[in-house]
Amino acid sequence: MKFNNTIFFILLFCSTLSAQKAVNVSNSAAISKDVKGTTLLGSVVISNLDMLNSSDMDYSPILFQDGIVFTSTRKYEGKKKQMFTKWKKEFSYLFFAKRNKRGDFRTPHPLKGKINGRYHEGAASFNKEGTLMFFTRNTSEGKNSFGKINLKIFMAKNVNGFWKEIKDLPFNNDRHSTCHPSISKDGKRLYFASNRNGGYGGMDIYVSHFVDGEWQYPENLGEEVNSSGNETFPFVDDLDELYFSSDGHGGKGGLDIFKTVYADAENEIWGEISNVGGPFNSEKDDFGFTIYSNGQEGFFTSSREGGKGRDDIYTWRKAYIPQADDEEIVKPNRG
Repeated sequence: MKFNNTIFFILLFCSTLSAQKAVNVSNSAAISKDVKGTTLLGSVVISNLDMLNSSDMDYSPILFQDGIVFTSTRKYEGKKKQMFTKWKKEFSYLFFAKRNKRGDFRTPHPLKGKINGRYHEGAASFNKEGTLMFFTRNTSEGKNSFGKINLKIFMAKNVNGFWKEIKDLPFNNDRHSTCHPSISKDGKRLYFASNRNGGYGGMDIYVSHFVDGEWQYPENLGEEVNSSGNETFPFVDDLDELYFSSDGHGGKGGLDIFKTVYADAENEIWGEISNVGGPFNSEKDDFGFTIYSNGQEGFFTSSREGGKGRDDIYTWRKAYIPQADDEEIVKPNRG
């Protein structure tokens, strides 16, 4: 699949809506129907999170406090309608949906504070304490040699529930895009995607270390992770295992979700990558993978057929497989 860089730079979400093969799944498939399969993570069950998804793009969910933060191109009350003249699509903003005691999500609302602006915001990541947020944004400032506004990563502070003191990170540059941040549990490593010079392909995954109060010059994760294609949407879990999406390592089609672990943790050398398999991956784009700290469940995004919108958020959980001598079936741990 040929990656459309123009769409990526402007639209932020890296979901290639064209040049895809048709999926052999009926559009009439019920979006609430669970799908089971054996994956790299074991036997899992995935479900469309239709209570949150809209007819527009909903993607990159991440746990935050008692709910999730995600990116969406949906319209919302109080925000002046802003549309592209060419694609006729809404801009993307960051939303928060609180989860009630029954596990259902309430109506999503835009994040409070000076976050959602005139252009795109999306793909957020939070430190362990929930006091800092890293997110992607483009502004009207700075254009590359093709006249396109590139993406940058910004940091915001949580001040009494409002996101303030926003600043861009020092390794941003007008000449290339820097996006899709994921902060490590210890807060000392920030993973992201970029098309900066010196990489292996279109978008590569990099890491910046926080040393003596400053974010250091980014390091490319190397050919163990990056390909001649595009590696995007990194997510590092509490065990320092790295998940990301790629269209350059083969797979079912479009962006597939992959996983890698350290081969040498002390020197931060990554081992062989593995496709997480179906039903996570489809013939369309699959990305924005996250996993809870319990290692049993999480979220991801897909543009597969049978969804509610163009990009939908899906939940996943490990399926319990009872043994012959079990006296009762134990329900999966829901955290």
